[in-house]
Amino acid sequence: MHIFDNKPLPSNTRFYIPPTLQSNYDNYLRTNVPGHTYNATLNNVQSIRCAFHADAKKPDEKILRVSLSTPIRRGDIISIEGEGQYLIPNVTRQVDCYACEPLRLNALLTVTRKTPRKADSLGQIIQQAGEETICTDQLAHSVSRDSFQKQDIGVVVLGEPTFLLPLNDETRQIRREDEFTLDGETYSIYHVDFDQCDPGRTHGIIKLHCRRKGGESA
Repeated sequence: MHIFDNKPLPSNTRFYIPPTLQSNYDNYLRTNVPGHTYNATLNNVQSIRCAFHADAKKPDEKILRVSLSTPIRRGDIISIEGEGQYLIPNVTRQVDCYACEPLRLNALLTVTRKTPRKADSLGQIIQQAGEETICTDQLAHSVSRDSFQKQDIGVVVLGEPTFLLPLNDETRQIRREDEFTLDGETYSIYHVDFDQCDPGRTHGIIKLHCRRKGGESA
């Protein structure tokens, strides 16, 4: 009588990655494939090649891929020839490239701050109330969101847009109650979120939660 053991036999089989996989993809990036491969500039400094095309699973979104020899990280800005400028969000390292779903930079923000009047120890005014510029012409990705407020008659829609900006020496100075004007409307920042930045806040993305200031426009 034979007793058969149905347990699977141990296997030493491992997923095989061809040694030329990365170089093959790099060669693909260097070829001119209309609608797929592009010249690009990373952070206004480094000229690179990239692949940029629609996501097969999400036709309304696009995938960006670059060589493993071109590290990209969250908060980088990439300018793709003929396609515009994009903000790099979370990056995935694949076997032959880095990949992400970049965010189109569709707004330009100049953020200002109200400054109070100041007096010296004798009560003499040494500085009049005014306004200082915190950052100028910062590229941002706008994520529109509406809130609703019930009133006696009907419903009023209050714009509460959210903006994503790359962290840099200027944008890290933005804080609550700073303001900016966009499309003739003035907005106040009520929360600055640094959760998408590295612990040392050397790079990443900041999120601005804003409210339109009623009755104020440029």
